[in-house]
Amino acid sequence: FEFLLLLSDPYLETITSGNPLYKLVANSCFALILFQFHYLIENKILNKIIPLKENANNCNGKSFIFLIFSIGICSTSISWIENSSTKEIDSLKSELYHVKNDSLKVILLKELSWKLRIENSEEATRLAKKGLILAQKIKYLKGEAHMYQVLGSIHFNKGNYGEAVIFHRKSLKIREGIHDSNGVASSLNNIANIFFFQSNNPAALENYLK
Repeated sequence: FEFLLLLSDPYLETITSGNPLYKLVANSCFALILFQFHYLIENKILNKIIPLKENANNCNGKSFIFLIFSIGICSTSISWIENSSTKEIDSLKSELYHVKNDSLKVILLKELSWKLRIENSEEATRLAKKGLILAQKIKYLKGEAHMYQVLGSIHFNKGNYGEAVIFHRKSLKIREGIHDSNGVASSLNNIANIFFFQSNNPAALENYLK
């Protein structure tokens, strides 16, 4: 079931736009369904091996009802998450259209491209590149580093690990230069994750421990 949770992660990432709270709710609902499904299957197998007890059918019936109830909760939660995510994206687009300050534009472009990086990678790439050019123009180094990170994440999600490392290293270099300790940690973690997915454990461990 851990494997099923891993397989579902890209879909959950898409509908939650990477929002930690939304993703927690979605993962909890999915895990609840898997748990009930596992319980039903386990009971059916045991009932074939071990003689049925008096209340076996009753327990299975209650489990099935709870499973249906869990699916209902999950469906409602996912619908709520999708609506909330759409509203956030629409709100960011509206802010971006009206904002005049270039630094704020970079921040909004970063937020918007980050939320769209899985659901619409082409649009996310376009926005991230636009934000990168603007950040470089106004010499907003922290914003430039953010944009490189978004581009790195987009390529990572596409499986373009070589390109992803390049962008994350560019982000890392800037963050080291401006002494952004949290940013440096984030970049190193991103690079380590890429090496981990490439089964390059020594390189992954080296970056995790920096």
